[in-house]
Amino acid sequence: MTTSPTASHSLAINDLFDAMMIGAQMSVGVDIALRSLMHSGMEPYADVIRSFLTSIMSLDALRSPLTDMYASRFTEAEVKDLTTFYRSPLGRRLAAEGPSLAAEGALLGQRSAQERMPELIAALEQEQSKQQSGAGLLT
Repeated sequence: MTTSPTASHSLAINDLFDAMMIGAQMSVGVDIALRSLMHSGMEPYADVIRSFLTSIMSLDALRSPLTDMYASRFTEAEVKDLTTFYRSPLGRRLAAEGPSLAAEGALLGQRSAQERMPELIAALEQEQSKQQSGAGLLT
């Protein structure tokens, strides 16, 4: 059972969220999710989808569970150390570059999956064939 963080721990975590620019990062995450959906014929519904995604993927919507998540992994002292880092020039640069790094990483993952899709299809077909040929043995 997890316990709620103390008030000072929660304040420290929220200070960290500000230093990490986590709200802006979540906004970029919404944009990335929206872009991926727009390739599926959902363009006419972009505003509705953006509104929905923002309502579920914003810092305001997720602040409490995110605070609990960070509190379960980092002590208050560690949170303060992280905040000091994110307020340093390198930390601010990392926070600013984070969304674009995440977006590029997602694209790399998509490209890699697309390039290797024939390999997955072959493996699935092989497994399907194996399961179909073995079906008679168990009946």
